[in-house]
Amino acid sequence: MAPDRPSLLNLVVCDGERIVATRYTSGEVPANSLYYSTGQMRVCEEGLCRMVDAGPEDQAVIVASEPLDKGDRWTEVEPNHLVLVTPELEVSTRPMEVR
Repeated sequence: MAPDRPSLLNLVVCDGERIVATRYTSGEVPANSLYYSTGQMRVCEEGLCRMVDAGPEDQAVIVASEPLDKGDRWTEVEPNHLVLVTPELEVSTRPMEVR
């Protein structure tokens, strides 16, 4: 990252139980998009992929740069925010301190 050039960083880190994702931009440059969806799973059968409701035993959180379908269950992460997912699949967002 050069100090005189903007940075656009979407990062996801997972330890197998927790997820931390960022949607970051420096300066006045628009951030790359980042979305999350809860309670859905992506299922692929016979070459066709679709999102399905997850049952009580199959809960899921998906973090993606773009929505994976046209459904309305995707939440856009605001620029310069973190997404935090707990082992219980609780999702929260919070602003990042950008200096």
